[in-house]
Amino acid sequence: EVAARGGGVGISSEIIPIVSGADVTQALVRLSLGERLSRLPARAPKAKHAVLEFFETRKGRVKALHGLDEIRALPQIHRCELNIKVGDRVGPPANDSARPGYFIGTAGSLAGIDRLSRRVKSTLRIDYE
Repeated sequence: EVAARGGGVGISSEIIPIVSGADVTQALVRLSLGERLSRLPARAPKAKHAVLEFFETRKGRVKALHGLDEIRALPQIHRCELNIKVGDRVGPPANDSARPGYFIGTAGSLAGIDRLSRRVKSTLRIDYE
């Protein structure tokens, strides 16, 4: 993908700063204002590893949603968004903007990322009609 912007879904605005400390958004703004940067504005990284994962749904009408508050309360979760609600018809997304939701999380190791991913996916439960 080529665009005059950072990566979408929190990649440049959240994930890169979390794992590298680099403030990509500030750098993009400063560059767009004509400033020359010798290095990216940065601070200490918050985590060694991050994950951006999209939720999946099966085809059907959403009857109930469970576990979203529990997921959002996890300290390793930086953002968790769900773009569906009770009554919505869902299925495999036709394009990127039709995804049902996602989460961004961090951990100190790849094994920790795997554990977090499994926990989040098992905590979010969608009941279908």
